Amino acid sequence: MTSDWTRALLTPQRVALVGVSDDPAKTAGRPLQFLRRSSFAGEVMLVNPRRDTVQGEKAWPSLAALPERPDHVFLLTDAEKALDSLEDCQRLGVPVATMLSSGFAEAGEKGAANEARLAEILSRGGMRLVGPSSIGVVNLHNGLTLTANAAFAEPDLPKGGIFVGSHSGSLIGALVSRGKRKGIGFAGLVSVGAETDLSIGEICAATLDDPSVTSYMLFLETLRHAEALRAFALEAAARGKPIAAYKLGRSEEAAELAVSHTGSLAGADEVADVFLRACGIARVESFEGLIEVMPLLERLPAAAQSRRGRVGVVTTTGGGAAMAVDQMALRGVDVVPASAATRAKLRDSGIDPGHGRIIDLTLAGTRYEVMKTTLDILRAAPEFDLVLASVGSSARFNPELAVQPAIDAAAGPGHPLAVFLVPDAPDAAQLLARSGVPAFQ
Repeated sequence: MTSDWTRALLTPQRVALVGVSDDPAKTAGRPLQFLRRSSFAGEVMLVNPRRDTVQGEKAWPSLAALPERPDHVFLLTDAEKALDSLEDCQRLGVPVATMLSSGFAEAGEKGAANEARLAEILSRGGMRLVGPSSIGVVNLHNGLTLTANAAFAEPDLPKGGIFVGSHSGSLIGALVSRGKRKGIGFAGLVSVGAETDLSIGEICAATLDDPSVTSYMLFLETLRHAEALRAFALEAAARGKPIAAYKLGRSEEAAELAVSHTGSLAGADEVADVFLRACGIARVESFEGLIEVMPLLERLPAAAQSRRGRVGVVTTTGGGAAMAVDQMALRGVDVVPASAATRAKLRDSGIDPGHGRIIDLTLAGTRYEVMKTTLDILRAAPEFDLVLASVGSSARFNPELAVQPAIDAAAGPGHPLAVFLVPDAPDAAQLLARSGVPAFQ
């Protein structure tokens, strides 16, 4: 029965909400609202011992009273009641449960007692647990919004190929809302909570053979179950599915927050750096970077070892390009000048390449033919591994004209292409995302 959890986690036929509230505005009332709005095709069964109906739907007094065994149970009560219901799940043979409640390792003496009881229940086998302190799991492709995260009230969330595993529950909502603004969609998201049983590595590994999942984003507060994470990362690399991670704890203050929030030890950040690099996981330095980097990783060819990368830069704004060059240089990326042969090809096409490290087209680069031709030549040049186009104010005020050369160039053969949007240009970012062109702001 344990093997059923990999299917029941994200593609259950029947789910049960234990402790679901009659008030849809409350945390425990949201999951039912979200499941109905997202048109989840499976059966949703409600458990509330104090009510015959919840939000206008029939409710049962206990899990044992349900007419059929659920595949996935979402426990929305406090810790003690959740443990009672988990006992019922174990007796009924429920493959997997997700536990919202806190009150375990992070909650002192009483939490330690709850932790011991939880460990004893899980030791009997027959079921798996996501959590505690998990805000839920989401599969956008089948409408499974089994979550209490308020961000999933947002309509028309874009679907895509990115699967998210996160120690933080609130951050999965931040990812989908920011992703929507940038035109980036997701396949699924899981808040793993305290990882008392199922780890972030095991959960992500369960999706490796899902064709709708093409890449992974990880929001890490700690490196619990490191071997499971490593095993997943190696299998993902073998399948050509890239992984990016944002790991907290670079500062002592952030590390202390991770401990207080989840009851875990954050671990030395230097160790995390070495571990993630050895696993082939791309570590980013900002939350925004986690969202923006994935379209680029999906277009970079896999490498057997770390590489610095040789980047060619073309721009319409010298100041904007300088910002990008600064950041790349600080991270060990080589920004290389165009070769004499490449500059000659540009001149033969009527384009002045200048003499600097970057190709600064100035205002001439706002013309489609000039930028498109330059990108085509640079993407074919052997001295580069990647080309970055820096686009200035026109990206905000004339987004279609500003980014169309990059969209059309990226559709042809050549090195991977990314775009740095200097102004706040949400329309341009969405145009690029819809065309599969990596965009950074």
